[in-house]
Amino acid sequence: MNSTMKNMKSVKSDPISGYLLGAGEIRALLAVAAGKKSICSLSEAAQLSAPRAYAIVAGLARKGFLTLEREGRTMKISLSDSRHAHSFLVLAVSREANLEITLRDSNMRILFSIMSIPKTRKRIAEEVRLSGESVRKYARRLMTAGMLREANGKIELSPSLPQLRKFLEDSADFINRRIALTLSKNAVVAWERGLEAIIRVPIDEEPDAPETALTAMARHGIDIMTDYGYYYIPPEKKLTVEDVALHTLLLDPNSVRYASYALLFLKKEGFERKYLLEKSGDYGIKRTATAMVEFLAGKEIEKHPLPSREEFADMCRLYGVNK
Repeated sequence: MNSTMKNMKSVKSDPISGYLLGAGEIRALLAVAAGKKSICSLSEAAQLSAPRAYAIVAGLARKGFLTLEREGRTMKISLSDSRHAHSFLVLAVSREANLEITLRDSNMRILFSIMSIPKTRKRIAEEVRLSGESVRKYARRLMTAGMLREANGKIELSPSLPQLRKFLEDSADFINRRIALTLSKNAVVAWERGLEAIIRVPIDEEPDAPETALTAMARHGIDIMTDYGYYYIPPEKKLTVEDVALHTLLLDPNSVRYASYALLFLKKEGFERKYLLEKSGDYGIKRTATAMVEFLAGKEIEKHPLPSREEFADMCRLYGVNK
C-alpha cells in the first residue's frame, strides 16, 4: 500500500487527526497572534524555513485558523473570524497555558476527552485510542504544567483555565461540523458534547457513519416515521443498544415522545443497566435514564418525561413489542 493510500485510510478511520496541531503549527499561530502577517516574518518568529512556513499556514487555513490573502506577489496572513481562531488569540494573550506543550497532538486528544466531564485513565485511553501507558505519560505532563488535576481516580481539566476550556469547546464545535459536512453537505448537528455529535440528514441520504436514535431503531424493526436520518460522530465508533436509546433522549431530553421511543427500544432489545446508567451520567440525563429503568421494572414514576402505562402499552402493540 503506497503512502497516499495509507494517509487516506488513516483520515477515514481517525478523522480527528487532521485537526490536531503540531509544534510548528502552534508556533506559527502564536506568531500570527503576535502580529506577524507575512511568510518572512512568521517563519523567522516561528523558527521555520520559508517552504515549511508556507505548508503550515496553508494547513492552518484548512483547519479554520487563518485567512490568506494575496497582495501582489506577497501573501497576507491573519487569524480567521472563526470562533476557535478568536479563542486561540484570547488564550494566547491570557498566558493561561504553555500552548506549545498543552495543544500538541495527543495532549489535545486527552483535553478534548475530559473537557466536559472527569474520566478515569482507562476511559480516556478507550476514547482517544491510546495505550494506558501513553495516557499516563501525557496526563502526567499536563498535570505538571497545571492543565489537569486528579481527584477520586478521575482526571479533569483544571477549573482555573476558563480560556482553555472555551478554546476546546469552540475547536470541538468546528471539528464536529467539518466532519459532519464531509459526511453530507446537508448535515446539521442535532447534539454535541466534546468530539461527539449526533447529526441529522435528509431521510434519503445514508452517510458513512453509525446510525443512531430513530434511524438505528428502524434496523431493529421499530420503524418510526421521520423526515430525517440520525448518525453519530466520530464515524468509526460502534454503538450499543444503550447508546442508541440515550442518543434518542438527547435529541430532546424533555420530550415524552422521544423518551417513549427509547423505552420501546430498550424493552425490545434488552439492555445492560450498569452501562446505561453510567453513560447517562456522562450525558447529564441520569435521572431520566434511572426513571426509565424503573419504569421498565414496573415501578411507579413521577415527574419525568415518560409516557403513561396505557400510552406505552398502546405503543408496544403498535410496534409489535411484546417482550
